[in-house]
Amino acid sequence: MTSREALLALNSIPDCGPVTISRLVDHFHSPVDILSAPISKLTRVNGIVERIAANIFNCHNTFSIDDELNKIEKQSITFITILYEYYPVNFKAI
Repeated sequence: MTSREALLALNSIPDCGPVTISRLVDHFHSPVDILSAPISKLTRVNGIVERIAANIFNCHNTFSIDDELNKIEKQSITFITILYEYYPVNFKAI
């Protein structure tokens, strides 16, 4: 799984919005590492309660990256993340 795919998966998790994802990335340094972290390590991040940590930990059981990427392709959507070099600077400040 790539960092881009991991961010797509993280964005699908209820109550896991941009601020939460940013905190997780700051802590783990890699979106892929977030998805493989145990619940005990996830809950060490500010704002990550056990319920959210469990949703992240179990994401691989509830989210199909292939299905989501197929939907994106069929609808001609360009999916960019904060890690993308051309991500708008003003959006990073939000």
